[in-house]
Amino acid sequence: MVHIGLCKGRHDMKKNNGEILDDFIWDDWVREPLNFQKHDSHVRKWIRENPHLFKSDEPFMLYVTGLTPIMAAFLSVWITEIGHSIPQDTVLVLMHYDRNKDRYVPQLFLW
Repeated sequence: MVHIGLCKGRHDMKKNNGEILDDFIWDDWVREPLNFQKHDSHVRKWIRENPHLFKSDEPFMLYVTGLTPIMAAFLSVWITEIGHSIPQDTVLVLMHYDRNKDRYVPQLFLW
């Protein structure tokens, strides 16, 4: 399974097994959260530079950080890249943090 955080630095992020999450789509703070075009370009570039992460036999686990414009950019680009940079049957699972249980809860993304 591939485990990727959306944005580094917003929260300490660990997988449910306790391992530190250290791979991110944004390696730093998002300086212009409402620059939607810039975010789409960033995600598209990241996806195209990392084709080895998208496999039809392994779910892509994306750890969400709560920054809605970034999440919307990722999902928008994901949908447009399916069948191009991302294999058609790659599974996307959004991982949402549950404060009460101190763990991430998976949400299968269907489009």
